[in-house]
Amino acid sequence: MYLSHQYVAALTGASTSQVQRFAAQHRLAPLVERAPGPCPLPTPARATLDGRPWREHIDFHEVPHLMRHLGTAAAVICLYLTGMRPQEVQNLRSGCCPDPQPTADGIPERHLILQPPLQERHR
Repeated sequence: MYLSHQYVAALTGASTSQVQRFAAQHRLAPLVERAPGPCPLPTPARATLDGRPWREHIDFHEVPHLMRHLGTAAAVICLYLTGMRPQEVQNLRSGCCPDPQPTADGIPERHLILQPPLQERHR
C-alpha cells in the first residue's frame, strides 16, 4: 500500500509536490504500510440494487476500473439500442443527444442523436 499523493492533495487543496515533501519529511510511508485506509471520494454513490445502496462510497483507487466498466456498459447500450455500427458510436461526442423537448401535451419526444458538423468529424 502507498500514500495516495493525488487523493490527499485534492482533499487538502495542497499540490502533489507539497504532499510528497510533507510525507517524506514526516516519514509517513511506513505508517501507511502498517495501517492503510480507504480513500473515499466525496461524490455520493446513489445507485441501488434491489432497493439497497450499491455501496457506501467510491474509493479513489477504484475509479479507473469503474470507468472502464461504465464505458463498456455505455457502448453496449448505444450499440444495442440504436443499431449503430461501432465506428458510428465511437464518433459520438458530448452533447450529441440533448434532452428531448416535451410536446404540447407534455410527453417528451424521443431522443435524437445529432451528428457533429462535417468539419468537426475530421479533427
